Amino acid sequence: MRVVSATAGAVAFVVLATACASSTTAVRTGAVSHKRILYVVGMEDEQRIASGDDAIVVVSGANRAHLERELAKVDASQVSAVLSFGVAGALRPWLRPGAIVVADGVVDEHGKKFAVDRELTSAALLRLAKLPVHRATFLGMDSIIIEPAGRARVRSELHAGVVDMESHIAAQWAAAHHLPFAVVRTISDASTLAVPDAMLHSINADGTINIANVASSVWSQPSQIPTLVSTSEGYAKALDALARCRRALSVTTDECEPCPRSPEANRVNTARARTD
Repeated sequence: MRVVSATAGAVAFVVLATACASSTTAVRTGAVSHKRILYVVGMEDEQRIASGDDAIVVVSGANRAHLERELAKVDASQVSAVLSFGVAGALRPWLRPGAIVVADGVVDEHGKKFAVDRELTSAALLRLAKLPVHRATFLGMDSIIIEPAGRARVRSELHAGVVDMESHIAAQWAAAHHLPFAVVRTISDASTLAVPDAMLHSINADGTINIANVASSVWSQPSQIPTLVSTSEGYAKALDALARCRRALSVTTDECEPCPRSPEANRVNTARARTD
């Protein structure tokens, strides 16, 4: 089937998420929604990568209350789907910095589970088909897990492979507004990495880095510098992979075949994807 966009024939991920999820009749008649995908991210760097004509971007600043306030401002009638997008921490040892992970489900720290939309997830996998992608259950937390032992505990108890601070909140908002939801994130820190103290209060509400807090922490505990360097290197790898994902999700094409609804599309990338 051919999908015709209202803007010079460009069909991005938002069209896959809307037109392909609509009825076949609507797609064949060229009925393309002008709604955009809501990208839920944690930091300014992620916001910069996610931004585009096909996106509405909300930043959490690693703060649940702030994210909920920002989501409350979003007009759900202008949203076609919700995508939790950004960097995340590994809970499984084989997930290294820079790894790309697409969620097969989300669970919060209390064990509440949130489903991801199969068609939206399949659409994302189609776009990411040329990249190495892992699959895992995501754990949504309201606070940072500092020690590797803490990561091992929640991995064992909640059977999750990746942790972030936005996916569970984004999933709740999507469910409340009856919108499809998916997660595409990249790993910034390995499961064995202890989070340095300087990172605990380093993010402002707008997602920018609080340089003063980081500098003060380093000044009082210079021993954390090697871990900070390692953390920064992992973050850089994650952002690089995230940018590749965003380009793939936004790739211009005139085709929407196979539609993510099809069994063939649901099998895309599974040969390469390692499940949790």
